[in-house]
Amino acid sequence: MKRKIFFSAFFIIILAIAGLVIWRTYQLRQISMRESSESASNNTSSVQKTSKDSTISNSGTQLFINASQNKDGNTATLGKELLGDIQYEQLNLADYHIHQIGQSSVDKDQFDTVFRKMQDAKNIIIGTPVYWSDMSGYLKTLLDRMGEHEDGSLRGKNVYLLIQGSDPSDAIRPITHVVEHISNTFQMNFIGEATTDEQVSNLHDKLFQNSR
Repeated sequence: MKRKIFFSAFFIIILAIAGLVIWRTYQLRQISMRESSESASNNTSSVQKTSKDSTISNSGTQLFINASQNKDGNTATLGKELLGDIQYEQLNLADYHIHQIGQSSVDKDQFDTVFRKMQDAKNIIIGTPVYWSDMSGYLKTLLDRMGEHEDGSLRGKNVYLLIQGSDPSDAIRPITHVVEHISNTFQMNFIGEATTDEQVSNLHDKLFQNSR
């Protein structure tokens, strides 16, 4: 009788232990499945975020620097004609406080902000109206200040020049010469200048190839 009771108790204990093992195994499997699901979800989010960040970064690879006092004037229109459907960022120098060379210690100087945008761009399109047979003062000040930063960070950038005016013929050569000189100094690639619709069209083709 005692032997029967002993074996019955032993059998019950074995069943209880087996039940606990099975239950624990089930719990561990559920935890593993949840962790795998969360990991996959995080990886997907990471990929989506990276893709989004990449899009944001790439959206600035074409920087159009508008050196006119008018944000939507003839120079901006010339820039739109050049860029066409190519995605770009327009930077209006009239919106920034860039002090004359030698005055860079003055508060609120924004040259570094503009220069960083140039560093981030692949193609830099410079558009200037002709003021008194020369480039605008906005552009001249920017170019003067660039001389403070010959650090190689603009090396390999492509530079395009747009010159807008009712009769810019006497200003084309001197303005182009300065921009070419700046490009060479900073080891950038000067692609060309344009003032007429035909020249803009030809320059657009080169920009399209370099923006791919």
